[in-house]
Amino acid sequence: MRGARFGPLTAGLAILLAACGGGSSANSPTTGSTIVFGAAVSLTGAQAKEGGLTKQGYDLWLDWINARGGIVVNNVKHPVAIKYEDDQSNANISATLVQKLITDEKANFILGPYGSAATASDAIVVERNSIPMVEANGAAQSIFSKGYKFTFGVLSPANKYLTGVIDMAATLSPKPTTIAMLTANDNFSVEVAKAVEDYAPSKGMQVVFTKQYPAAAPDVSGLISQAKQKNPDIVMNSGHLAESIAINKAAKQLGTSRRSTFPSRNTSRRTRPSSVATRIPTTTLPSRRRLAWPSKRRSRTPGPSIRARSATRWPAWTS
Repeated sequence: MRGARFGPLTAGLAILLAACGGGSSANSPTTGSTIVFGAAVSLTGAQAKEGGLTKQGYDLWLDWINARGGIVVNNVKHPVAIKYEDDQSNANISATLVQKLITDEKANFILGPYGSAATASDAIVVERNSIPMVEANGAAQSIFSKGYKFTFGVLSPANKYLTGVIDMAATLSPKPTTIAMLTANDNFSVEVAKAVEDYAPSKGMQVVFTKQYPAAAPDVSGLISQAKQKNPDIVMNSGHLAESIAINKAAKQLGTSRRSTFPSRNTSRRTRPSSVATRIPTTTLPSRRRLAWPSKRRSRTPGPSIRARSATRWPAWTS
């Protein structure tokens, strides 16, 4: 069965590659049938914000490719349609909806959901149906260790997400030596945190505190208080948008003096809305306008961080 589908898969990959650059021919292309993509994304539930942004990205590409007549394959332009389903931020529902998109909606390809948990469940479905899925929101390495042939990731692996922040921190003077690592308890976030623990010693840093919290936890002030007791130089968080915002708010509330202010340099909400990286010097803070990353930057976010990860240079604690 799988061998028989290898030909269509090869042709399908050619279609995906053509979507990036189109095709060229001396003859004007003709118009062919519509290529249907299916996507189960989180439009409601705990990850509705991230799911909505995922859909915006897919819609941006949809408008761009159709404005050019569609995907060109063998000098035939194929218009593109995307059929959406709301997985309600539930990985099991996502898998069920992907099967529906394939069986009932006749999707030729699947675009990935938001998050590693849903991506992992969807990968099982597309493998069973021999339908290619291209995804950019599930970075857990466990997704790519199963030998799947129909799931294609176009993003950095989870274990690289915060190593760039550690590299940046190693250039500071004085150099930080201790880290508190907070992480949500989903597979992706745990992999990010584990990578920090493994990588930090190579830069002369030690993780002195690590703690998991439930994904989408509304109150994380207790975690911040526990981290404060260890007096770390850096506090890092591996989680998603709502959790990272909650952690930064809790950290600000514990800052009772000017030295404990937490100004942040956030990436544009339009491009990378959930990446947060904040540097707080251990000395008295300059004005926000004068704060800058301590090296020449090619981008506003250190390292390949895309989801909601935050790294905070912790000030000296004051009573």
